[in-house]
Amino acid sequence: MAHRWQWGNVSRPTRPYLEVERARVMLNIRALALALEAKDAETSEHCRRVAQLSARLAVSAGWGVDRVMSLVEAGLLHDVGKLHIPNELLHKPARLTPNEYFHVKLHAEFGAQIAGQVLDAEQTRWIRHHHERWDGAGYPDGIQGEEIPVGALLIGLADAWDAMTHLRPHRAATRSPSEALTEAQAQAGLQFAPWAVAALEQVWESGQLDPSVPLRRDPRALDALLERASSRWPRVSGRGRTAATVDAARRWVEAS
Repeated sequence: MAHRWQWGNVSRPTRPYLEVERARVMLNIRALALALEAKDAETSEHCRRVAQLSARLAVSAGWGVDRVMSLVEAGLLHDVGKLHIPNELLHKPARLTPNEYFHVKLHAEFGAQIAGQVLDAEQTRWIRHHHERWDGAGYPDGIQGEEIPVGALLIGLADAWDAMTHLRPHRAATRSPSEALTEAQAQAGLQFAPWAVAALEQVWESGQLDPSVPLRRDPRALDALLERASSRWPRVSGRGRTAATVDAARRWVEAS
């Protein structure tokens, strides 16, 4: 009945305890995602697309299953700090004033504070720093290069890609995928980490930047990765080692 076992003087959590904790985390992530969707459906859809592309970049960069799924969770909540930003700023059709832009930029810090209640410390750093730049000209802390957490670099690139290729309130036009790739390549070593852009190029070459290509056709076997990653989703009944189903996990990543 105990949820922990003793090893010497150290108390370590057992699998049932970890599964309960995992269920709690996933429910909280879902609740925050729904809250963001209720406030701003467009930002919610953007977060899903960023989570999806972040996963593809991470697979291309050689990340393992657990790390990819952690990145997906952070990607889904990377803009949750916009819950604190007034709608009139989020949906303003014209260019933001410097003061307005200052307030919008606070969403990275707000997001880390909110996500820190349900995600781990590393994921929280990814969210806080996803607008940092490789050259140090980003925000909120102006860190640069390898000081920036690797997950933040991937989310930041995916976020910029989505901003370039989809209509946003403050942008009147979008770029084609080929134009966006050219811009990303031009910004390698400036806005983006060179290795992250290299991962983007690999995803491009595989055809996975075409929005008409579903995730399950990823030649890097991301579908199989999600199959294995389903072990991180506790069952509602509490029985068994997996939670939910592969379809449930896939919906989190594929929804867009």
